[in-house]
Amino acid sequence: MTDSVDCWVNVLAHPDLTVADLAEAGVTRISIGSGMSRAALGSLIDAGQEIQERGTFNFARSAPGFATIESMLSE
Repeated sequence: MTDSVDCWVNVLAHPDLTVADLAEAGVTRISIGSGMSRAALGSLIDAGQEIQERGTFNFARSAPGFATIESMLSE
């Protein structure tokens, strides 16, 4: 796919493709666009719906601890 162009190929990530798929196709840069922020907002929506519909807070079980967040932000 990328053999016909003499420049870097940038693609927008898609859920049906993996990093390996894109690398095999010759892609040199993968953009995620708004994917990460939409994923975070999806988690926020799911948590709100859980509280509203079931009155539970189980979503917090998968949340990273503050130490993990601080560690990742300080690197």
